[in-house]
Amino acid sequence: MDIIIIGGGASGILLALLLSNNKKNNITLIEKNNKLGKKLLITGNGKCNFTNDTFDREDINNDNFYYKYYNNLYTKKILTKYNKKQLIDLFADIGIEYTTINKYDINYYYPRSLSSSSILYNIYDKLCDNNVNIIYDEEFLDYNYNNKFEIITSKSKYYSDILCLATGGLSYPNTGSDGKVLNILKNHNFNIIPTLPALCPILCENDILLKNSKNIRVNAKVSSYINNKLIDTEIGEIQILDNAISGIPAFQLSSKIHRALLNNNKVKISINFLYNFSTFQDALIFIKNRKNKLYYKNINYFLCSYINDKITESIMFKLGINKNKVSELNDNDLINITKLLLNYELYINKINYNTQSQITSGGVDTDELTDSLETKKQKKLYLLGEMLDIDGKCGGFNLQYAFSSAFLVSNKINNDKN
Repeated sequence: MDIIIIGGGASGILLALLLSNNKKNNITLIEKNNKLGKKLLITGNGKCNFTNDTFDREDINNDNFYYKYYNNLYTKKILTKYNKKQLIDLFADIGIEYTTINKYDINYYYPRSLSSSSILYNIYDKLCDNNVNIIYDEEFLDYNYNNKFEIITSKSKYYSDILCLATGGLSYPNTGSDGKVLNILKNHNFNIIPTLPALCPILCENDILLKNSKNIRVNAKVSSYINNKLIDTEIGEIQILDNAISGIPAFQLSSKIHRALLNNNKVKISINFLYNFSTFQDALIFIKNRKNKLYYKNINYFLCSYINDKITESIMFKLGINKNKVSELNDNDLINITKLLLNYELYINKINYNTQSQITSGGVDTDELTDSLETKKQKKLYLLGEMLDIDGKCGGFNLQYAFSSAFLVSNKINNDKN
């Protein structure tokens, strides 16, 4: 059986490996770049966090798991069948050992070398051992089907019994992920969900906090609201930019925020700098105790060592507090300071197109696919990876999905042949 895979990213190269383990398959992998895995190499700042232990939890069979970590419930069809265990077992078989890093009670999995090249090169070695035909520097332009697929590239034509497209979204276009194949599929009457940047900074309306606290990092709880309804909450280190909030919590919220803006909804985020206090009263007691102990300080150093002084300055400016000493703060000042530290609102009215987003939100509508990622319009045409309307949060969720989609497609193709 002749099988052609377009795209040498995470899902494409793993699919080629899995299919080529069956010696009856004749696999050709076509990549537009001069090497495989260009985006994979920069994933996780080059460390490649490829999965995490949330996939071990009992709630993986519940819809709420997927609503929490992904934009699309379709991922349940993939990840309940193929997830962390299959991936780690396969990696071990080809020489990829792992290590874990624990953050916020989640173990994140990385290659033991903490280098994404370890994953890429071990997969590449296995592709060579399995005699996969890898063609570089050819861009996929179109396909036709008449008993066989005719694949048209920038340099040639190829023919196959099965065609698998794994060409990614629009993130990091310099790695080859430019979204052109989505337009090709649109010309073949596939429904494409509008693409948006995801896992990226959130652009905010002008605010003294952004102007005064540029490049400051702080731990906080960030919540997103769409039409004043709480949508999601993340905790971690944020970075304040002159026009945006960055950092992992902002990245995690960006996909739903951008989709809401595209649909003309009102969006805001709330930053809680005192998230370790469970109630307003507990936070207020903390602020009052600070005043009592540090009454002699300049007001801008009132929260020194707890949050950055520039953030304190922004809080005082926002509240119109023009006093010099902490001792001058009255009870009403302390209440208002506490309220703002617990709920500093920033309004969002612009999609952040001008950034290197880590992934793409949107893509091929999953309603176009069967449960095995075969298209309903065209038998033996499979779509997988980031080109689908599936995006997840940071922490290995997107790579795990990309690899799991390869497991699903390879299993379907091999079972069909048998």
